[in-house]
Amino acid sequence: MFFSNPNHAHRLDDDSLKQQELLYHQDFFVQQLDRKLRRAQGERSDEEKQILTQRIEELTKSLDAITTKWNLLTGHVKRSQDEAKYARRRLEVVEKKRESAQNAIAELTLYIDSAVCCLVNLFNSPFRSFV
Repeated sequence: MFFSNPNHAHRLDDDSLKQQELLYHQDFFVQQLDRKLRRAQGERSDEEKQILTQRIEELTKSLDAITTKWNLLTGHVKRSQDEAKYARRRLEVVEKKRESAQNAIAELTLYIDSAVCCLVNLFNSPFRSFV
């Protein structure tokens, strides 16, 4: 089909270009929506996957280091608690021995005081001259 009017052909070319441009923009918009939908569904690009994988590896190493420190410190705390418990038991034993020794000292002091009194009375007694 041949066009007799060159303006009419030019106008049809412009309309065709506008329609192609509209189709291009609609296709681009559909692609953007498709990417957004896939991203919302959890799909990531290879670059994002690589970055996330590296981040996971870093965090895993950090977690391992923190877990190791936690286990070490927990062990130190347990040993310290055991040592404190042992020290309290030893202190109780020492306190009982000290109390027993103080009681023995008090008894011996009373015995010595009593013996001194007896000796003093014996030396001061009127029967001393008979001895």
